[in-house]
This record gives sequence, structure tokens and C-alpha cells, in this order.
Amino acid sequence: MHETESSEHERAERRQSPIVAWWVVALAFVLIVVHNLDEAFFHPENGGKVNLVGDTIFGIVLVLLFVRVPRWWRVGLTGVLGVLATLQSFSSHVWHVLSGDAVPLDYSGFAYLAGGLLLITVAVIEARGPSDRALLGG
Repeated sequence: MHETESSEHERAERRQSPIVAWWVVALAFVLIVVHNLDEAFFHPENGGKVNLVGDTIFGIVLVLLFVRVPRWWRVGLTGVLGVLATLQSFSSHVWHVLSGDAVPLDYSGFAYLAGGLLLITVAVIEARGPSDRALLGG
């Protein structure tokens, strides 16, 4: 009987919605969109408005689906998008700041970097499984 209770408890843990992780994903996309707003309107760059629309759509879709999809989909989506955002922000913006040839747009790239790193963090914690979900309150 104890094994049955234990396995039911484990299944219940797996079904819990990762609500805090959902907020972290939403925050990550807010940071990414802040940079895209800078790129589209304040320090315009070619393709800035397209990036704004694309990242906003990705963000809304991921945030709406996040609590509805299985854990490994959450890991894959947040991991891939987080790595892409981190690489893009570092190579296109943060590197310019570090090397001393930054333009004003590059400084908002740190918000983009923070958003990417938050997505990677959520992916890693989700991948580690239900026992570590307490770190994100889910």
C-alpha cells in the first residue's frame, strides 16, 4: 500500500503546473521584448520591427502553452529559445560593449541576454525533474 501511495504522489507531482516557472518565462520574454522595442523604435535597426513582432508572438505562444504542454516540451522550447537569445545577444550586443565599440542599442542587449539566461535556467530546472521543481515553486 505504501508503494501505491508513493507512486500516486509522484504522479501528482508530475502533473503540477509550474506556475512560478511560468512567471519566470513571462519575465524572460518581457526582457527580450524590451530590447526589441529599443531595436525597433528608440535606436532603429534594419529588421527591428520584424524581430519585435516575432519575439512577441513567440513569447505569447510559449507563455500560453507553458503550463499546458508536457515537461519535456517545456524543456525543449525554453532551452532552444534561451540558447538562441543568449547567443544572439552576446554576439551582437554584449560583445560590442565588452570590446569597447558599443552603440546605444547594444546596452539594451543586456536585457536580451538576461531573458535568454532566464529561459535556459527554467529549461535546466525543468529537465532535472519534479524533485527540483520546488526551486521554482511548482
